[in-house]
Amino acid sequence: TTHPEHEVAEYSARLLLDTLLILKRQDDLVRWVGKMRSSPALTRGRPELDAALARLHWQIEMKAAAALHQAGDFKGCGDRHLAIYDANKKHRDSIDALFNAGACYEQAGLEDQARRAFRTLVRRAPKSKLAAKSRERLKVLGK
Repeated sequence: TTHPEHEVAEYSARLLLDTLLILKRQDDLVRWVGKMRSSPALTRGRPELDAALARLHWQIEMKAAAALHQAGDFKGCGDRHLAIYDANKKHRDSIDALFNAGACYEQAGLEDQARRAFRTLVRRAPKSKLAAKSRERLKVLGK
């Protein structure tokens, strides 16, 4: 990102990201995605690159939340998923993060927070499959 306005900057950025993905260098990938997303000079006028960075950021965040779940930190998992939802409400998969937040809170025994997440999902996407699952969870939790 030394010359983000250069005509080959987008190609260079994509090459770097692809290389990091292939080499499975997750920490470097996280760092570079963050650096590139915070460079308006790099993403301005490059909607495909901006979308690719947003997609990678989403995947990185969801993996981090899943790692918390796997480690048994259910409250942390719920908090992380809720933060992902709050930061990405317009993302097409944002309700996935919201459902996962509710499920993690439920596993942590935080029923009020679980109910809040499930209710928000039902309001946000009432006809979705996850809304139906959220209604089931709300019945189990007792509205």
